[in-house]
Amino acid sequence: MGNNLNRIAGAGGPSDRDAAGGTAVDATGVSTTTIATGKTDDGITDGTGGAGAQNADVIRDWNVEAIEPDLDQCGLDPDPEGRMVAVWTPDPRIKESILTPEERIEFRALIDRIFEKIAVSGKRVHFSPREVLDVMTKVIPYLESEPMLIEDVPFDITIVGDLHGQFHDLARVFADDEKDGKSAWEIKKYLFLGNYIGRGRQSLEIVMALFCIKMLYPDRTFYQLCFKVNEAFCYLSAAAIVGNTYFCSHAGMSPQAFTRRQMLGVRKPIINSKSDIIVHHSVWSDFDGKLGQSTFNARRGTSYVIGVEDLALALDNVGCRGMFRSHTIIPGGFAFIRGLCVSLVTGTGLTDECNHGAVAILDGEGKMEIRVYACDPKYREWVNELRVMDAKQADRSVFDKDEDIVYDEDWDRLE
Repeated sequence: MGNNLNRIAGAGGPSDRDAAGGTAVDATGVSTTTIATGKTDDGITDGTGGAGAQNADVIRDWNVEAIEPDLDQCGLDPDPEGRMVAVWTPDPRIKESILTPEERIEFRALIDRIFEKIAVSGKRVHFSPREVLDVMTKVIPYLESEPMLIEDVPFDITIVGDLHGQFHDLARVFADDEKDGKSAWEIKKYLFLGNYIGRGRQSLEIVMALFCIKMLYPDRTFYQLCFKVNEAFCYLSAAAIVGNTYFCSHAGMSPQAFTRRQMLGVRKPIINSKSDIIVHHSVWSDFDGKLGQSTFNARRGTSYVIGVEDLALALDNVGCRGMFRSHTIIPGGFAFIRGLCVSLVTGTGLTDECNHGAVAILDGEGKMEIRVYACDPKYREWVNELRVMDAKQADRSVFDKDEDIVYDEDWDRLE
């Protein structure tokens, strides 16, 4: 535990050198150079800006060889012959698509339909029940093949926080990474931290798009467990370790010390997260840089608010230097907390204050860049108008053809 605890005090105070830059948002509403701005006295740095800017050295300090933890054997001598512990070796995860040529054509066409301009602008994609069932059924073998803790996720990856049904923001992330006529998911790797669905209007579009991409490019996308909407979600992994250095999950870690082997031994599907305490805390916990020890998470009514010392211990036990999480809406889109944690939210405009979104981009050496997506108040107003139109549609017991045409014509101003 000492290795990570020794870094906490230094992370809480100002760095020796201030960052020269801040959050630079260009005409597209995207910042591609942001590292950290707006540090508080609690050792928390977020993307809201402020007078005190923090240097990125705290984060770059993570880029060292992962720790070899000294694990407590609970007073027992190690069992050299392996008689007391049954070691479960999972099947290799599926890294190449097993779709037929016909299925590949079908799912690529479905992705093209989902990412049409008018759908990205907010118009819902109409899926047939067969399409939804087909995708949700065929993606399960890919998800099931991945262990509960995916250990072999490499550097050179983009980490995406909560989307909450904001399909427009997912499209923005992918659009920024397109290159030489190729889609982002063909050339880059992504790790999604959960909460794909929720507050936004286009949750199904996100799930359908991500699952289609998973089947076409299994080794380029990794998805973390969050609350369930269908059977396929029961096969999502609870956590991943990037570059053998960063622990990544939707919410956090269990304050009860656990090892990688223990998490690898959790079998899928997970019908109820409470069936396994390690999984439950990875989905529902919070982290508070002001606390030393952990306490009950009264705001969520379950799990813990993890303190700094407990997080440092948990990271040591899994041989990691830091944690990426989501699960919390942050006004600036991201926060650096006590040199141990980076918290992200990618969906914009989820609050009345019009929060920004962000993703973390790790290069091949593990060095990090934060890309910020500014909230567009005009787009948020447009989404609110769409909600009103949605309600009018839902209130009609019979969908009149003429009224549907009027509904469609409202999209002309987006062209």
